[in-house]
Amino acid sequence: MKKYLLSLSTVALLAAMSSCSNEEVIGKGEPKVIDDALISFSKPVVTISQNEESKSAIEDATLPTGGTLGIYAYKGTAPYFTAVYTPGDYTALMESGYMWPGSETVNFYAYFYKGTGVSVTNYETIPYTLNSTWNDQVDLLYAQKSQAKTESTPGTVDPVPLVFNHAMAWIRFNIKSSTNAGVELNSVSFLTKTKAAFSLLAGAFGTASDEATLTLNDAVPVTPDATGGVSTACVNSLLIPTTWTDKDITVTINGAVFAPVKISETFAPGLVYTYTIDYSGKEIQFSADPEITEWNKTAVGAVDVPVE
Repeated sequence: MKKYLLSLSTVALLAAMSSCSNEEVIGKGEPKVIDDALISFSKPVVTISQNEESKSAIEDATLPTGGTLGIYAYKGTAPYFTAVYTPGDYTALMESGYMWPGSETVNFYAYFYKGTGVSVTNYETIPYTLNSTWNDQVDLLYAQKSQAKTESTPGTVDPVPLVFNHAMAWIRFNIKSSTNAGVELNSVSFLTKTKAAFSLLAGAFGTASDEATLTLNDAVPVTPDATGGVSTACVNSLLIPTTWTDKDITVTINGAVFAPVKISETFAPGLVYTYTIDYSGKEIQFSADPEITEWNKTAVGAVDVPVE
């Protein structure tokens, strides 16, 4: 599974609610300040765009408007602090006075998402609902890091690097045809689990529930290339990681609904599963195995965060 190192320059953590209107700080007991080193984080840079090639890619210097970043910290086994940000622009200095507790190790858990269908209430277990529409589906990202105060440069406390993983899997369907003229993949439908709770501390979903039929289609026509080869476009869906055994997949091509094709697969988070549908003009066949790739990303360099 691909991990995303969001390496960016220091941003101080957690503005007091009275000084920053776009964040919320929720105390889990009063941290005892026994050192003068403020906890800070490498600046997260995540963009969730609404197209198949860059959904949840890392490509921008700010968190998108409407996104939510949550950080949950433990000192040993005791909750230390919790903070939630819903920023439009993440370049402002944010600080609240949470300090490194001497040389003790602090365990950090973070999440990020953009959209609806996710409701964080206790910052440990995150309820998730999979939307039936691709553009409205939420890619839930999470990070886990244990770190004590370190100083690579004397007098400068190192920020905590947040390394995010995808909690979801991604399934895609494309088409090819030896009789490519006028062939169009209209939709792909299947029944799948749509609700589950994600444990931020365990880094995994619990048992999924509430099955629903997803019908995948695309505003861009999904057609074979000019020679009948594999289409460039796909129909897409995120999936709560699960195992399918003889799952019925219903395909509609040129308005005709074909008899279901069965798929068996175990879907893992952070991976993309691409199935190719081969259309003969009368029948369809699926690729024996999907092409499995790691989630795409766009690398970024360091970005200075101004202190204002």
